[in-house]
This record gives sequence, structure tokens and C-alpha cells, in this order.
Amino acid sequence: MEWSGLFQSATTIIADDYVKGVMDLMDEGIERFTIEHVGYSSSNHTLQVWIYNYGDNDIIVDVYVNVIGGAFGSKMENNVSSKAIIKVPISITIASGSEVAIKAASRRGNNAYYTSHALGTGEASPPYLVSSSSLGYSSPRLSPCISS
Repeated sequence: MEWSGLFQSATTIIADDYVKGVMDLMDEGIERFTIEHVGYSSSNHTLQVWIYNYGDNDIIVDVYVNVIGGAFGSKMENNVSSKAIIKVPISITIASGSEVAIKAASRRGNNAYYTSHALGTGEASPPYLVSSSSLGYSSPRLSPCISS
């Protein structure tokens, strides 16, 4: 009887260790990031995409920009530390009224999307990108042009 109790205790310990190990691996694999902000400068034809990593793990993301019916641009291998935000500049020409689709893709296959329209606002004020829809983890906002 003593031996059977010993084997049950050992089995319970092994099972508990296994479950803890699987849960730790799941925590490591979870990526949490979003396209936080987007701005375009027509003076230097640069789209700025801010990526926020609100997860516990550092990530690498590739950013793709597609102007529907027009140009395509990308910036690869952007390192984003945990709890950090980075600005990713992409050289691209976006005409007023164009629809712009942005995708941020992690190396583990997670994605954040941002779709917007560029509004022409005249000579005196900068162009704006206004979100029309979003999917994935993104949280788009009205974004005035920010020149650096």
C-alpha cells in the first residue's frame, strides 16, 4: 500500500510539472501588438506607422503598405521591445482620397491591420489619414500628419 501511494504522488507531481511547463510555453508564445497611430507627410512622401507592443515578449514585425490601385511599400525586421512603441517610417507616395491598407505581421504569424483613406485638406493644413475599418489587434485613430 505504501508503494502505490508513492507512485500516485510521483505521477501527480509529474503531471503538475507538465501542465506548468505547457502554460509557461503558451505565455511565451502570446504576442500582443497593435497599429497604434498612422500619419503621412506629403512633403517628404513618408508614411509613419506606430506599432505598440503591449505584450510581455519582445517581437519582430514587418510592416506592409498598399495604396489601393497604386504604390506598395514595406519595412522589414522592426524590433519592438515589450511594453514599447516604435515609429516605422515608410517612403511611399499617397494621393489625396486614396485608400491605404496597412498590415503589421510578426514572425510568429500574428497580424494587425489598419485601413484608411487619405483626405486632402488644402495647402494650409496637413493631410490626414482617417480610419475606415480595422481588423485584428489594431486600434486606429484620427491621425494628423506628423513631420519629424
